[in-house]
Amino acid sequence: MSPFSLTRAAIYGLAIIFGIIVLALNADLIAKSRRFGDDTVRDFQGLGLALGILNILILPIFLIVGRIRRNSLWASNIVELAVIGVLTILWIVESALITQLTPPGGFQCGTVRRFRNNYFLTICQELVTIQALSFLTWILLLIYIIFAIVMCATGRAGWRGEAPAARNKESMSYTARA
Repeated sequence: MSPFSLTRAAIYGLAIIFGIIVLALNADLIAKSRRFGDDTVRDFQGLGLALGILNILILPIFLIVGRIRRNSLWASNIVELAVIGVLTILWIVESALITQLTPPGGFQCGTVRRFRNNYFLTICQELVTIQALSFLTWILLLIYIIFAIVMCATGRAGWRGEAPAARNKESMSYTARA
């Protein structure tokens, strides 16, 4: 496997895991607020649920289709970079929405711990975890985009290793295949 392929699989794998965790924590926060009769879903909760589902659905498609079908639309670097770019923007928005809720100095879960209230301590820790994982997912996907652009600019065709045109000039073909 090429370094790009390993990097891609590792970043997508971590993004999928982080997306599942953010999805579960946001669902738990919604369930906890519903117990007290609060039926409103906060903007970060709705976006977190949507991003978790999108990560679970989209990223495995890129991994699987990229390995199986080389010339499909989903295996195109342009399509992949555009979709991952949108996901990257949405993850930083998720992190920013939670950061808006934080009091000056950040979430102080130690203060909640002093009052011996495990319920509010759990909520505080879940908010901190969602914020951290959203930011980490944004960083991972941004690093992947930069790495992919550099690999494409240097003549490497994504996860397929070195591009044929970079190996020898005779293999370059610009004719459309039917």
